[in-house]
Amino acid sequence: MTNLVEAISEDSMLTTEDNPHNPFTEYDKWWKFDFDKGYNTPGVLASVASVSEELSDADYDLAVEQAMQDLLELDPLGIYIRVTPQNADQIIKSLQTAKSVS
Repeated sequence: MTNLVEAISEDSMLTTEDNPHNPFTEYDKWWKFDFDKGYNTPGVLASVASVSEELSDADYDLAVEQAMQDLLELDPLGIYIRVTPQNADQIIKSLQTAKSVS
């Protein structure tokens, strides 16, 4: 059985627009920033995901994927974005540059 962090970190992860850390390569720094800001993104995602030990790995991954999509659509604070290992650094840098220009 895959755990929640493993399931989301294979293909994509949720982060917040203001987190300057790559969740794939700097997970501990990313998590600390997220926690210190009070976002608790992994916990929020876990509360939205309909997962159980009875699910197959494929169904578990699908439930996590659906939870990420739901959270992006419902995003009451307008802070969540999805990043992949391929685009995380570029997106984070772009957001930080845009923030410093504002």
